[in-house]
Amino acid sequence: PAAPYGEMFKLEVPSLMVGTLDSLMNLSDDLGKTDSLIESIVRKVEKSSIELGGKKATALTVGGVPSTRYIQQFAWDYAKFPNRRPLKELVSLISGGVAAIDEELKQLSNSYGEKQVALQDAKRRKGGNLL
Repeated sequence: PAAPYGEMFKLEVPSLMVGTLDSLMNLSDDLGKTDSLIESIVRKVEKSSIELGGKKATALTVGGVPSTRYIQQFAWDYAKFPNRRPLKELVSLISGGVAAIDEELKQLSNSYGEKQVALQDAKRRKGGNLL
């Protein structure tokens, strides 16, 4: 075939503090919910970008890097997520970061909506009262 079906990239996973089997089982149950929550927030960011950007929307990036390249060159951020912390704590750190992004998106959306209303009011006043 002319085009490859997929590409492989090396993913270096740090040595993490696993804990007990019981803690892993509990964490496993929580990870499904966490994964769904994070994906819904990412989709919300994506949807907002498309709605606000329209046809001029630029591709979303991660820290200024295109998402595909970010995934291909992923490196664990030891400063943000120390590998000597328990897995449950790392999941909480990641969830907290994503929750902060969600909150920021809500605030920006509210601010944008208020600005849109103010703009419409200004246009209506500038047009004058025809009655």
